[in-house]
Amino acid sequence: MRKVLFVTNDLLAGLSASFLDRRGVRVRTADDEDSAREVCDAWHPDAVVLPAALVPLGQTLRQGLPNLRVVAVGEMTEDTEVDACLPAGASVDELLEQLGSVLGMLLRRSTRVDVDLIARVKPGGAAEHLAHVIRLSDSGLLLESETELAQGVQVAVELHLPGHDEPVAPRGIVVSSDPAEQRYGVAFSDIEPSHREAIAVYVELQTAARAESTRPTEDKE
Repeated sequence: MRKVLFVTNDLLAGLSASFLDRRGVRVRTADDEDSAREVCDAWHPDAVVLPAALVPLGQTLRQGLPNLRVVAVGEMTEDTEVDACLPAGASVDELLEQLGSVLGMLLRRSTRVDVDLIARVKPGGAAEHLAHVIRLSDSGLLLESETELAQGVQVAVELHLPGHDEPVAPRGIVVSSDPAEQRYGVAFSDIEPSHREAIAVYVELQTAARAESTRPTEDKE
């Protein structure tokens, strides 16, 4: 299990500790330089992700942890060596790619699977309607809906996963809108950890089952 320290919670936006934990990465956060030093002294992380302005802190932490990987986010103002540097406003996928690279592992935000589920969708300020969920991950979904959804609209979604008694009810933002195809991508912005976990487990089971079904018969014997 790899260990990563995020200095300031802002850099962890869009991710969750449980998401990274499922992929073999333990996470801790520090609000300032002093707490970052304390965490490093006690926990010995493999990598630290911090704002570019705090890169000197990363160099200081390396004095006690020579193998510590330093990932900076933001414009570098000094010619200081780091293991990876991302621009301010980098996407979650970009962060995961660079973090995975310095840790020597593959990190992806989520596994997606094609599905055929019915969801109740309630856009902000509009009436609830039914829509098809045709792709699902623990970070979002793709809807097929006769009701047009504009990009940027906030939506509440409720759907039942096969094998689960209680519905999952994430809230999200429409990040892609294609009225001609009646397809709308929704990124989750607010979801209960247990609901995200339920979706992740469902997606992983579906992915594994489909991979098994496509294996040659001789490989199954």
